[in-house]
Amino acid sequence: MSLFSLLIALIIGLFGFGIIIADLERRDLPHRTKLLWGGCSGLIIVSGFLFPVVHESTYDFFMNFLYGPEEQVRHPIQQDMPILVSGAVLTGTISVIYFFGSRIQ
Repeated sequence: MSLFSLLIALIIGLFGFGIIIADLERRDLPHRTKLLWGGCSGLIIVSGFLFPVVHESTYDFFMNFLYGPEEQVRHPIQQDMPILVSGAVLTGTISVIYFFGSRIQ
């Protein structure tokens, strides 16, 4: 993973995690609930970026989704794009799950 892609992944992950933490601090929730939601969402966001690196089939799926069956990578960023897309998708998904799930009484 290139340094630029690592920086983008860090920005996306911190942004998603920051939104969740800011909302947790704003609401009057027990400390234990804040730790649970914050910790779980942080782990899931990090795993979203690491999952395609560890599991090659996920990386291949996103590579085929983005560029088609021909793997003609012209730029190093294109090689990192499946990792960034899967991390961004999982960050968005966990944020939506948090915002709806934490409000269910």
